[in-house]
Amino acid sequence: MKIRLRLFASVREIVGDRELVLEVPQGIKAAALLELLVSRYPRLQGLVPCLKIAVNQEYVEGGHVLAEGDEVALIPPVSGGVDRYEVAETPLSLDALCAAIGQPAAGAIATFLGIVRGVSRGRQVHYLEYDA
Repeated sequence: MKIRLRLFASVREIVGDRELVLEVPQGIKAAALLELLVSRYPRLQGLVPCLKIAVNQEYVEGGHVLAEGDEVALIPPVSGGVDRYEVAETPLSLDALCAAIGQPAAGAIATFLGIVRGVSRGRQVHYLEYDA
């Protein structure tokens, strides 16, 4: 069966591609897919313990059985491997972020806010795409 594999950040750098279409055994589990990928790309081995697996935009565990046509995303640690992260389809609240991560011992909270500028190098800009 065929699945579409989406790769990000360090995983993409190791594999050398953003997206692959793979032929895999029927009924393969997510954990077995990782083993298959490590056999093809041994440098992935060190990342496996901290990768998150998403199937069709939902996080899954290693025992999840993949189906024909699934989109599988391998997501490496976000923000340096911290356990805390959020993926959202709606705009984030800066106030809620500061409340969630602020600590009395912290002297500051540094964030980056990107906006779409109208024109860059003479071309209309429609969206921004960030990738680590």
